[in-house]
Amino acid sequence: MFCTKCGQQIPDDSKFCEFCGEKFDESAGTQDSLGAEEATATENASPVDTIKNSVNDIVNGKKNDKQLLIIGAVAVVALLALFLIFNGLFGSSPKKALKNYLEGSVTFDFKDYWNNSLNAKKAQKKLDVYDADDYEDAYEDAKDSFEKLKEEMNDEDQKIKIKVDIKDVEKIGKGDKEFEWACDLMEDRNDDYDVDKIQKFAIVKARVKLEYYEDGDKEDSETSTTEYLLVKLGGDWFVTGVSKDDIKDYLKDNYK
Repeated sequence: MFCTKCGQQIPDDSKFCEFCGEKFDESAGTQDSLGAEEATATENASPVDTIKNSVNDIVNGKKNDKQLLIIGAVAVVALLALFLIFNGLFGSSPKKALKNYLEGSVTFDFKDYWNNSLNAKKAQKKLDVYDADDYEDAYEDAKDSFEKLKEEMNDEDQKIKIKVDIKDVEKIGKGDKEFEWACDLMEDRNDDYDVDKIQKFAIVKARVKLEYYEDGDKEDSETSTTEYLLVKLGGDWFVTGVSKDDIKDYLKDNYK
């Protein structure tokens, strides 16, 4: 047991402390000893054990403020970690948007191409140019074109493989001087765009390798470097379809 006054360890059946002289009865000493042992066990417990014990105490009705703080902190950290993992795996980014767009356009994966472009319904709504009838017509026409090209490739036993290697991402925020010309470029493409809804831009540089196959044999390959302008709308990134050459021509004509 431990003395309630000086904290020194003394025999369990002691009626007084041999160090400071404090007197106490046997029942009190036993209770104090148990409390000290619990405290020592808590100090030596691992963080995981501490959390488990805290959860068990709350389940069994033995909650206190300290335990609630521990569990609250653990919950916040766990939720943050889950958010970062989910966002990394499923969230939008300029790298992922451009990669999906390019791969979709070459392999005829229509949804990857469409949903990562300004044609996507979410992008159209954010830019305030969405019209249900026009959207459905454009969607069906583009889908039919993809399916027709894919069918022709299959009939000829031809296939294209693509590898996209993202080299650099330059983000452009509202405080950057390039943000204004990027908005002007968007309006130049479609003067109905509500550019006030734009959160950010990004110029993404990628190295693209294409391999052409016929009858299962590789016939040709080519590698090139390209740059695209992407825009962030409502937390998601979309490919504007504006390439490196388009950007250069626009800057030359409008920002001499």
